[in-house]
Amino acid sequence: SDYRYEKFKGDLLGRTGRIENAILCFESALEYPDCDFRVWGYLAQSLKAVGRYSEANDCFSRLNMKLDEELRKDSNNIYLLREKAITFASMGLKDRALMIYDQILEIDPSADFVQGDIEKIRFL
Repeated sequence: SDYRYEKFKGDLLGRTGRIENAILCFESALEYPDCDFRVWGYLAQSLKAVGRYSEANDCFSRLNMKLDEELRKDSNNIYLLREKAITFASMGLKDRALMIYDQILEIDPSADFVQGDIEKIRFL
């Protein structure tokens, strides 16, 4: 077994409303050294869903650190920047998220996901 199994299991549990069990799976996935940075986001969203806001914000911060590491390798990766924008929006930092979407459009004016993401941010 590896982190992908735990991530997949956590995702399924979360989708069926068993969020506390999903949290345990995501925490287990993070124990693997090759774990995908996105698991921090799944864990953060799950913690937020059950009202564990302080822990969720800690996970969002860890996700941001991981994204910064990845962006140092490729600062023009619009998909990593999108993850960062979504993370900021999830933390309630909508202005910072919108600034990143502006950055994405500077890199790729045809990035078709930007407008839809911005619409979603308005409802967070």
